[in-house]
Amino acid sequence: MSTLIYPPITTADLQTEEAKTLALELTWLLSSLQSTLESLKAGLEECAALLAPTESYASTLVLSSHRSENLKGFITRIGTRVIKGDIQLRLSSLPPPRGQTSYRVSISSELILEQLTTTRTLINACLDVVDTTRWTGDATNANFISGQLRLLHDNIQEAKSALKGWTPGQKLWHEDPIDGAAFTPALPANLAFHLSISEAAILLNVRILEPANHNTGGSTTPLSIAASSTASYSGFSLRERLSGVLGGGKQALHDEAHEVFNYQGQETTMAPPALLTAVDSTSHIHLVVGSNPLAGARCSKSLEVGATPILIAPENANIHYGLAKRIEEHNIQWLQRDFSDEDLTTLGREETDHVVDAVFVTYGGKSELAAHISTLCKRLRIPVNVADAPNLCSFTILSTHNSGPLQIGVTTSGKGCKLASRIKREIASALPAELGEAVDRLGTVRRRIWEQDHAAEAAAGMEADDDEGGQSAVFNKLVTPSDVEAAKARRMRWLAQICEYWPLRRLAAITDEDVDAILLSYKHDPSTAPAADSKPLLNPAVLDARRKQGRIILAGSGPGHPDLLTTATLKAIRSADLILADKLVPAPVLELVPRRTPVHIARKFPGNADAAQDELHRLGLEALNQGLTVLRLKQGDPYLYGRGAEELEFFRTHGYEATVLPGITSSLAAPLFAKIPATHRGVSDQILICTGTGRKGAPPTPPAFAGNQTVVFLMALHRLKELVASLTGPMSDGGASYPPSTPCAVIERASCPDQRVIRSTLEYVNMAVEEEGSRPPGLLVVGAVCEVLQKLGKGQKWVVEDGFQGLDVLDDMGEGGNGLDRLREQLITPGLEEIKDPFGGLKSTRGAVAV
Repeated sequence: MSTLIYPPITTADLQTEEAKTLALELTWLLSSLQSTLESLKAGLEECAALLAPTESYASTLVLSSHRSENLKGFITRIGTRVIKGDIQLRLSSLPPPRGQTSYRVSISSELILEQLTTTRTLINACLDVVDTTRWTGDATNANFISGQLRLLHDNIQEAKSALKGWTPGQKLWHEDPIDGAAFTPALPANLAFHLSISEAAILLNVRILEPANHNTGGSTTPLSIAASSTASYSGFSLRERLSGVLGGGKQALHDEAHEVFNYQGQETTMAPPALLTAVDSTSHIHLVVGSNPLAGARCSKSLEVGATPILIAPENANIHYGLAKRIEEHNIQWLQRDFSDEDLTTLGREETDHVVDAVFVTYGGKSELAAHISTLCKRLRIPVNVADAPNLCSFTILSTHNSGPLQIGVTTSGKGCKLASRIKREIASALPAELGEAVDRLGTVRRRIWEQDHAAEAAAGMEADDDEGGQSAVFNKLVTPSDVEAAKARRMRWLAQICEYWPLRRLAAITDEDVDAILLSYKHDPSTAPAADSKPLLNPAVLDARRKQGRIILAGSGPGHPDLLTTATLKAIRSADLILADKLVPAPVLELVPRRTPVHIARKFPGNADAAQDELHRLGLEALNQGLTVLRLKQGDPYLYGRGAEELEFFRTHGYEATVLPGITSSLAAPLFAKIPATHRGVSDQILICTGTGRKGAPPTPPAFAGNQTVVFLMALHRLKELVASLTGPMSDGGASYPPSTPCAVIERASCPDQRVIRSTLEYVNMAVEEEGSRPPGLLVVGAVCEVLQKLGKGQKWVVEDGFQGLDVLDDMGEGGNGLDRLREQLITPGLEEIKDPFGGLKSTRGAVAV
């Protein structure tokens, strides 16, 4: 193609005209560029306003995790800062506080989004470029305008990259962590938050960290910020599915699972949780290295699970006594030498090519030998456990609760074995005692149902092949294979629903007879499995009633005042069906018994104690056999001269295990209310509690005198004269006698309104009691502590103090001065007659002066 110009012009003129045309076009472009730059500036100013630190452009953003409820909450952004937020986490590796369903943190300090700061800086730079281009520079200079446009392009591209999620020089999450103190409550050390921008959205990354373990194959290569090409954001990974089909291992749940990072000065990793397994260790060979008490515990555990422990320790090692005993009994083989590398591959079983099954190192992680053994074991794929060194272990020992076939294991992944043991005890205490037996019985049901199903299939197959077999007795009924399979499925589904939904205590009530009844109902016709609307073979009401067996409670009522009852004893008084009380239990305590509850007072008197005790046993046993709850209410503490252990043994022999509730013993409470400290520095550092009356009323052997000892005699006032004579007279065993001037005190009806204290000495106490009279029940306190706080006046033989004021100050607590009354009303069953405080009255002091 050619162009003709007419009239023809010279080449020089043509070039001149072309230059003029280009100049005009450039002038037009530079002129129109001004309006384009004006429009661009308006857009940049709008973007800058969104990132400006003004509340008028604040925005509240909702947080949510991809296709799950693991993270929820909101944050409020002003410009490039996050000023507040509320975040709730539900992560299996981050348990929430007690009583909450999620781990909740609030942003309490401003957080700066560096990518937004970079973007705002670049946008402001773009605005400066536009202003310079339009107003400051030469708008007609093409070279100047070209340079400005290149600078504008570079800034915009860099700002775009920052909003997409990556800028040169941007720090990684572990290089610039968010300060945990910016949150309320402060973030725990193992929780890392990282705010960033991705695809113009704020992205919050939450990571649960743990110390790095360089001996488990974890990589030490820092994580590349570039996303993996195989990452799956949809939750579906073709590679993972193919790996599972072909038998490969499951991929990590995230792409940082095996990376190691330097976070806040510590190497950390986000390794997945350990796989918990139960290993049948019967006949396994366990190698135990060491001779300390932990080695003994490891050997005992190996023997418990059926393994054979081999102990390796030098001949001169200090063997723990538990280990020594098992070695003598030939339960443990002791190789009296140092560990050798060949031990791992020569001491095992034949079926494992003499490779040992597990290794326990008890020296601790700081030992070079422990690290060496750990490396060898991991190379040979031998499970190894090193004491106090989680980084050297390939498995940890669980704290286990065993109940028959039921095993519950708890591990803290090396973070604290004592805590794991505590958690295990808490879990075990919440389970029914018979749950292990129930698991065994339900397992028997499942196994025998399966066996019967397969036996029925075999029998049906044989009958089908037998042409001469007799005709079925069931006519006009077509039983298809689908009917049989449906019956099997219904039966197993019924059993599964029982295991899933029934309370554990109800499951624990299933007996062997129940199992036989279930199996018998299926024996002849598998299709008779219970339907959902049929009467259940295991009646829940029957099982619950079966668990309601008689219960016996032995409880102490304390020294006498009802406010000194323990809350456990008060609950027992309120809930008992029958109360068998000692005759010395004071009336104010018995007034707390609901009127609907029968009370039997022991008819014990001299010469009738054994018969009265037999009567209590008989009444209690009759009530227990009727499924009732019996409260055996005693004075003081059941085990302190209360025959509590004898009664427990009696009911145990009849199949009832008693619950024993402690009571405040008068041997300690009575001296306290009498202003006598049981011990006092420099005066008494020992307490001896004795009885003043032996079996069959015989006098007991008195204790020898010790100046630093406080002696309390219970049940002694009726034979006080003989007791004092035995104390001050010659001792039968040659011990020191008590000086007649030894201070003493008789305390009667302690904590009751008519409490009385007689302070005297052993020389005059008999005279005082004869003069003042006896007010049982009472006790005798002997020792120098009797005059630490209250001394006899000069020339006084004894002093008598009447009345009880020990709890008056508590009676004045609360509005109206009836704090204890209101508390007692709250504890007593609503609707019962109000119990008035019977305590108060005159308190007086009388004295006898020697003439």
